This record gives sequence, C-alpha cells and structure tokens, in this order.
Amino acid sequence: MSGMAKLFGLPAPALANARVLELGCSFGGNLLPMAMQYPNAQFTGADLSQVQIDYANKIKGELGVNNITFRQANILDLAKESAQYDYIITHGVYSWIPPEVQSAMLELYGKQLSPNGVGYISYNVYPGWKMREVVREMMLFHVGHLKDTTTKLAQARAILQYAGKLHASNQAAFGRLMAEEANLLMRCSDSYIYHEHLEANNRPCYFHEFVGAAAKHGLSYLGESSLSDMLPDRHGADLANTARQISDGNIIACEQYVDLLTNRAFRQTLLVRADRSAAVQRALSPASFRDLHVSAQLKPATAAPALQTTKTQQPAVHAVYNDVHGRQINANQPHAKIMIDTLVAASPYTVPFTQVVQAVAARSEEHTSELQSRLHLVCRLLLEKK
Repeated sequence: MSGMAKLFGLPAPALANARVLELGCSFGGNLLPMAMQYPNAQFTGADLSQVQIDYANKIKGELGVNNITFRQANILDLAKESAQYDYIITHGVYSWIPPEVQSAMLELYGKQLSPNGVGYISYNVYPGWKMREVVREMMLFHVGHLKDTTTKLAQARAILQYAGKLHASNQAAFGRLMAEEANLLMRCSDSYIYHEHLEANNRPCYFHEFVGAAAKHGLSYLGESSLSDMLPDRHGADLANTARQISDGNIIACEQYVDLLTNRAFRQTLLVRADRSAAVQRALSPASFRDLHVSAQLKPATAAPALQTTKTQQPAVHAVYNDVHGRQINANQPHAKIMIDTLVAASPYTVPFTQVVQAVAARSEEHTSELQSRLHLVCRLLLEKK
C-alpha cells in the first residue's frame, strides 16, 4: 500500500510508526507478522466473531506481541468512532455484507483515514461474477432447506459434480461456462465454497459502481494493490490501445473497459482521500521507481536456450522462466534476461531499483552508459508485457 502510493507520486506514512486498522482480521494472521516486524507501529484488528478475537489474543499472548489490539466489534459501531489510521485494510468482507454495512465501511474509511493514509478493500466484481452467480444460485436453491453445514457442503458439491458431468460435452456457450465453473469449484476447499457461494450475502458490483460509492464518502481511486493488475498491456497491445482510446484518458473508464473485455471477477483496490486525487501521477517514469525496491517470484524453466539465428520475425528468446502459477515468461531481450536474473538471484528478497539499473548497465553489451538511458530502459522493462 505504501509502495503503490509512492509509485504514483503520493507521500505515504512511514511504516515504522504507522497506525494500522484491519476490519475482519480473523485470528490475526495478517496483522501479527506486521506487528512483529514493526514494533513501534500500532495495530488494531477488529472482527465480528468473538471466537476469532479470542484465538487472536491467545496467539498474541504466546508470541509476546504488545503493539497490537484485537477487539470484537461491528462495522456499524466502528464507523461512529473518530480514531485516525494511516493504513486501513479490509480483505474478503465488502462483498459479503449487506448494503448498509458496505456504506458504513466506506464512511469509516472516509472519516478515519489519516490525511496521507491509504486504504485497501477487496471485493467481487462483474462481469466475471455473472456466471458465478448462476452457479451460486443453483447451489443455494439446492441446499436452501438444509440446516447442517456439513450436509449443505456435501449437497453443494453433489449438484456441482452433476452440472459438470451434464455439460461436459456441451459446446454451447452456457454449457462450456457451466462445466468450467463447476469443475473449477470442485477443486476448491470447503471453506471457499461456503464463504463465496453459500453465505447469505455475496454482492458483486461493477468497478465503476464501487468507485462511485467510495466517492460519496470523500474517497478517491489510487490503484490496485498490484501494479500488474493495472497494466492493460498484459492482455495484448490491441486491447490496451483500444481501452485507452475509448476511455479518453479517464482511468476509471479504462479500468472498467478492461474488466468488461476480460471478464474480471475480483479486485483489490487502494483508496485515498479525495483531496489527494489531483496529486496522483499516473504517467510512470524512472523517477517513480527511483526510491522503490523490486522483486520477482520466478524460476528458470530450463537451461538458457540457444539464441535464434533465423531471419524470421519471431523475437529471439534469451531465457524462459516460470512464475508461481506455472505460467511461462520469455525474456525476448538481453536486457530483460539480465534484469530478471538479478531479481531471481535475490529472491525472495527485494532489490533496489537503482541496483537493478546498475546490474543491467554493468552486464549489457549495448551502449547504456548514460544514467538517464539506463533508467528509462529498466523502467520500460518493468512495465512492458513479458
């Protein structure tokens, strides 16, 4: 959250002594490691479940962590308070609460986010959830008369399995979508199925609707928690150019067009106070990265391939890497290989941006002696679709 704010040119509160609030903190699995890493910061975790809070306090005591407070509380009540926080986090809650509680959550962010603070909210979005709603409603109808949770889950899986089998060879659009979604859910855990599909509330929305709701409470869109989620180029140059053109420079419209054209189903959005929106610098440059660190969760797929020497228009592949999802990434430029190799060698730790620049310059066969030239080169490599 701090890094993304700095990337877009906004000052962010120092992590060392930050005030952090997490809504829906569960047993503290997110906050406790941060509290241990930053002993001079102050952390507050709130959850509706007293069972989760009791467990969080038990772990807190066993670890001897003194800079964190866990409390059982309702968002409706928390929204009436006036405490200020530098970072507010809500993961896996917004889409699963009634509209009045959603509004109270955004009211809390608007009132309690410090002047330079950053807020995080994750939520389900359309159009990706359109088909998932059909599957959810099918399961809810099938298990609606049941009371026992174990039986509900068993029957939910039973109707999923039947739907997947029924449409296994159906080549119509609905059949393919139903079979794909059913088979995907069959591989998910019981807790995921129950939370995503069998809870009473699951209210996806369009991205622009969420931004509009946040604006009513004095909040503005900063970006997503991951930079790659904001780069339309990852879907290809044609989609990226089209989305930018038809959105006419409007970042909200551009993001919404990309969602619609790629069937996005989930977002992890960062918010800031509305009075900071004019200061956001969306045109990224070397200066945006200068004080930041870079990391990569990649592994070489095979030994370095021999460089292509044919006269085809296919780019030479200098190296191939696998990401954590098993996808392959090709380094089609020698500079890209040097950059990725530098990050892989340091993994799981980060590397200062300037150090990546130095590594590329030191090992590059091309002329990159001028500092500005090297900075722009690495900046472009970080932002382009691999």
